[in-house]
Amino acid sequence: MGPILGEPLVADMGTPLLWAGLLHLWVGNLLLGLLEGVLLALVFPVKILRAILLLIIANYFSAWVGSVAHRMAGPLYGQVHPQDLLKVVVAATAGTFLLSMIFEWPFVFFSFSGDRRLGRTFLATLLVQCFSYLLLIPWYLLPSNVAMLTDTALRDPASFVQCPDALVYFQSAEGQAMVMPLGGGNPERAEPPAAVAALLMQSSSDDFDLRPEADRQWFLGRGGSEMSGLRVRNDETGHVALFEMKTPFFSLAVGWVNVLPGDQAVFSLGDWICVIDRRTLLLGVLTRGKHPVVTLPQPR
Repeated sequence: MGPILGEPLVADMGTPLLWAGLLHLWVGNLLLGLLEGVLLALVFPVKILRAILLLIIANYFSAWVGSVAHRMAGPLYGQVHPQDLLKVVVAATAGTFLLSMIFEWPFVFFSFSGDRRLGRTFLATLLVQCFSYLLLIPWYLLPSNVAMLTDTALRDPASFVQCPDALVYFQSAEGQAMVMPLGGGNPERAEPPAAVAALLMQSSSDDFDLRPEADRQWFLGRGGSEMSGLRVRNDETGHVALFEMKTPFFSLAVGWVNVLPGDQAVFSLGDWICVIDRRTLLLGVLTRGKHPVVTLPQPR
């Protein structure tokens, strides 16, 4: 089966990871079935053509099952706290392997014309699945990008935000307008200013740069689209960094980037609102919600 791309949280058309999934789905399953059939015939007394045909069918069938399963799980991925996302990827990979074993075992079973003992056919299924995953894991690792978690350090936002009195307005999962201090605290229902309320009702928005013009040497914003992650760039030095969360099972969109004084940014990551510090690469999770709009306190 392999980690066929399920329903992404946001459309991800044209990315290398999506093309990896499509190539696996339409061509890779044919090649995997061919190689698995040959391997099975080399290790066990089965007819090679029969094994190849059955295992090609098995790969396409289990890929379809996996695609349906990942589509059903898609909404659940966005609810997982960012600190647990890498654990979820490992668990999803293990679950996909288990589903592959279950749904491809009958095809391996009928590849045998003689001795079809349960233990023997189970070992044969385990052999071909381990072989396939030795190919599939690097195939999907190459276009994946989880730098949003691996290249940053998760911390309590209160420990590093430079504008703790700034207010973060956002929409709750139920669509209610909420507000919380950037420095921490419990979200509360809000009646935001009219301009902020209008922004919260939009389905998408441009990035907001709240820094003085003289302090904008660094660009922090979406890398062309929501699915391009958070891009950090300095045109003078040529420094470029891209922070994404793209895996074979889900891709978390970056949006509503609010760039704050001190080169910090509040943004949405999937169903969560986060803050990042450009200098220290500290990442904090503020709350669950969407459409964050930050207002700075009035200077005294």
